[in-house]
Amino acid sequence: MCIKSPCLFENTSVSLPIKYPAVTNQEKFLKTLSEKSLSKDFYNQMSDFANNFIKQKQSKTHPTENAKKRGAFYRWRTTENLDKYLIEFESSFSKRGGKVIWVPDEKDLANEVELILSKYSNYDIDISHSQIFEEANLYDKISRPYNNLGLGASMVGENREYSHPLFPLAHIGKEKANLFFNDILGLKARTPAKDWAEYYRDKTNSKTTNKTVAFVSPQFALSDSGTLVFIGNNGLQTSAVMQSKVIVALVGIDQIVATQNELETFLPLLSIYGQAEAISRQILFVGGPKQSSFDEGPEEVYVILFDNGRSNILAKTPIRQAAHCIQCGACHMVCPVYRMAGGQSFNSANIGPIGEVTSQHQYPKKDLKHLSFASTHCGACTEVCPVKIDIHSLIINNRKEVQESGHIGSNEKYLWLAWKRMMLKRKRMNQTTSLKSFMFRTAYRKGWGEKREFPQIVERSFNQMWIEQFGTGHDD
Repeated sequence: MCIKSPCLFENTSVSLPIKYPAVTNQEKFLKTLSEKSLSKDFYNQMSDFANNFIKQKQSKTHPTENAKKRGAFYRWRTTENLDKYLIEFESSFSKRGGKVIWVPDEKDLANEVELILSKYSNYDIDISHSQIFEEANLYDKISRPYNNLGLGASMVGENREYSHPLFPLAHIGKEKANLFFNDILGLKARTPAKDWAEYYRDKTNSKTTNKTVAFVSPQFALSDSGTLVFIGNNGLQTSAVMQSKVIVALVGIDQIVATQNELETFLPLLSIYGQAEAISRQILFVGGPKQSSFDEGPEEVYVILFDNGRSNILAKTPIRQAAHCIQCGACHMVCPVYRMAGGQSFNSANIGPIGEVTSQHQYPKKDLKHLSFASTHCGACTEVCPVKIDIHSLIINNRKEVQESGHIGSNEKYLWLAWKRMMLKRKRMNQTTSLKSFMFRTAYRKGWGEKREFPQIVERSFNQMWIEQFGTGHDD
């Protein structure tokens, strides 16, 4: 029995779900992808969100091509001199009383977080949502109860799923979110979304006091002035920064921006391509603990410079360009695989096309090489990138690296040799259907998945049918 697929391939038939154990990350990816592809509601939600976002973005005044070229140049220059700019940031930030902690991986991050929290044992804890928090598993590293900052953060903290760097609930939809907030907040069913935000903002702000440790993630860190740049639309993270006594900012080493002048280029690019807004509604600059002349602001500010595999990307010249990413998520919106799979299928904090590039290098122990093959190579991601990262070429480079490393396996190599031998001789191409079907199933059955109906080889080749009809053909 078959049902019609509601996704990209409208005429594809898929068999009903067959349960099978997921062992490797690749099998988990295929299993989750096949489940998501069967969900018409999921696909419609992802497509509607992406289409509406793109439509809204197109209505804004776009940065010029020169602005994108400037952004690309600035990111290249910063990446090539990152060691210098990181040290400059530490020096500038420390001069105003801030504390900078260098952390190489998740294990050391857990130790540093516990050490910081031990100094403030009687303080409340607030934590915002961020892709870097997901990457670091920060939610699991905080042993004490904490408050989620924002609608997205509360649901991500509950379900541990997100699908976009700036819009973590793109895959949820209003109906599912309504049920969640009805249970958590005690709101009536069918409550308008704007009322969720207002209610939750008031409730969360009332919990944030001057005895709070807030874990936040800025979008950029300015090297020349030692300043953290927070960008947002709902005001919860910026309110926490202003009201909390202690701020702990987790910053990836690739989030450094060299100068304030460069920020004039990146802010419009991020706002339009990441939020479909002409300019972000709230931009907050934090240069360290509050000075004596200020009434508001944190008394202690910790900045954790987080590597966690980013050095692996920077060390490889062919894919170093991937470190230019400003985490706008524009490539997600145009990617057909992302629309079909969502962010959860990747089994990695790095999702979307850019995640397909970076995951296997940033997390080499997690065996994520298969993500480089989860691409149609349509090139839409490269075309839309505001800092002109050649994403689809980097994915091809990844595939080449996987093949050269021997990850492909001998069976697939032999199958390609057999295919080549058959294609070079017409008589072999016209061999019996059973032999061709056997080779086809052996080569592609596993990757095809358990939930799609496997295509059947026709009884006669096109060459044979041509000869029967017209009496001539090629036998070589």
